[in-house]
Amino acid sequence: MSKSRIAVATLLAINAFGACTTLEDQKSSLGSHHNADTVWQIDSAELVPYNLQGRYSDILVKCIYPQEAGKNCSFDRLPLLHHDNPTPGVEDIMDRLVISYDHPWIADNFRMFLEEQPDYFLELFSSVTAVVIADKIQPSYYHSQTGAIHIDPRAYLWLSTMEKESLTHRVDDRVAYGSELKFEHTSEYEIDGVFWLEDDEELHPDNRLYNFFLTLTRVLFHELAHARDIYYTATFDDIDMQKSPYQNSDDLLRNGKTIARRLEKKFPFGSTIWTAAQDTFNFGNEATFALGNANVLYMMEEFQNDVAIAPYAYSKYQDELINGDPVEIYFEDPAMLFEALMMEYYFDARQSVFFKDRTESQCHDKWVQKLTNRLAIPKVFERAQFVAREILPQFHFPIESVGQPKTHEPWCDVTATD
Repeated sequence: MSKSRIAVATLLAINAFGACTTLEDQKSSLGSHHNADTVWQIDSAELVPYNLQGRYSDILVKCIYPQEAGKNCSFDRLPLLHHDNPTPGVEDIMDRLVISYDHPWIADNFRMFLEEQPDYFLELFSSVTAVVIADKIQPSYYHSQTGAIHIDPRAYLWLSTMEKESLTHRVDDRVAYGSELKFEHTSEYEIDGVFWLEDDEELHPDNRLYNFFLTLTRVLFHELAHARDIYYTATFDDIDMQKSPYQNSDDLLRNGKTIARRLEKKFPFGSTIWTAAQDTFNFGNEATFALGNANVLYMMEEFQNDVAIAPYAYSKYQDELINGDPVEIYFEDPAMLFEALMMEYYFDARQSVFFKDRTESQCHDKWVQKLTNRLAIPKVFERAQFVAREILPQFHFPIESVGQPKTHEPWCDVTATD
């Protein structure tokens, strides 16, 4: 398997300035597989299939709304791309694209992106029913009740300032969550030790195109991994075409066949306080007593001693099954692992996790520690490889390729104030 033509051609031709994302950007960029549903806020009259002559153009917009999908969108009416073509090409994917009526350039930019991708990347789309890229979608997310991925165009699809300013901006509510805790965290990618730079076209005219490919690739790896978590080689034959996406995903979850459930059983997390932390950071839940009293040093140690690729992986969602008790699942865990592994493979981009101290110490409001390339930790890599082999069975990526993990010297010594 060769690297993407983007990685070896376009990106090498552009200076690797990198892109440093803020905590707000990180929290706004990704949503859960179902809890971040924003499509209901969009009037269906604002949406249109890219291909008005496509095979499913008459039902495509209707079926991205969960209530409609549950009633009238069984897989025999709007199947996964896999059922039409197990190895979809660009036109197959474009036929499932829904965009906002006033932003036809979204389709042009998305097509340009797809045309630069290798076949195995396009194959990931075989696990979705539709791709929705429309104004007012924020954050990006996958919806198990419809089988569609939703991508935020203001974060990922624009190539000019005019395109960006034509889209609605709103602040993600999650930015304020967890403000009462004594610590903060974020994750960023770096290439050759340099973080990505964003929106700096005046200094670096080529930087927007560079970031367009980097950031859109990242979010698609993540959201398509959510879809592939449920529908992949081992479960395609289990799909009941007479049932809706919700009913099928419900069956697979209940029977423990999703990658997330298998991953948790085979490689469980050891930390419970980090799950509690993500309940607060991502859902706004009140902090437990232990979490409210935990300082940055304790949380860093808990994280370092566990097997998560990044704190966001501890996000645990409660799925309300149609029949039976609710199931709590670490849905973000496989998506974060696959994203990190593929970003390393595509761009030699290595993820760093930062921790900030919020206590009234000499380190107040400062980033105190950075952990780089946890993917190279054998137990973490083993989990990532398990996920990648299920999502892309033909994928082979040896641990020798990912370098070494690194714990950087503290930028601010919290212990000096204890």
